[in-house]
Amino acid sequence: MIRPVGYNVLIKPLVEEEKYGALHLPDTAKGKPCDGIVVAIGEWCGQVKPGDWIVFSRRQAKEVQADGEEFIIVDERACLVVLTENGTDNTMRVE
Repeated sequence: MIRPVGYNVLIKPLVEEEKYGALHLPDTAKGKPCDGIVVAIGEWCGQVKPGDWIVFSRRQAKEVQADGEEFIIVDERACLVVLTENGTDNTMRVE
């Protein structure tokens, strides 16, 4: 497993299948994900924690692979918001 150091955050990107009507977009036509679940944090991180669902800046994301899975590493300052799901109507809100 990968262990981030310093202010780095390890993220498992959330990739959803994108369909527009009957049109299915191939992986090459999709944008890079900009949200995911925090898997691990470096020892100096204080704003996010493992298990948080976050939106992050794509420009600062570094893709890595470990054990056949894709992860993203970003500096904690690239984490823009923490998302939570409202229990009543499945809408999102920012913490």
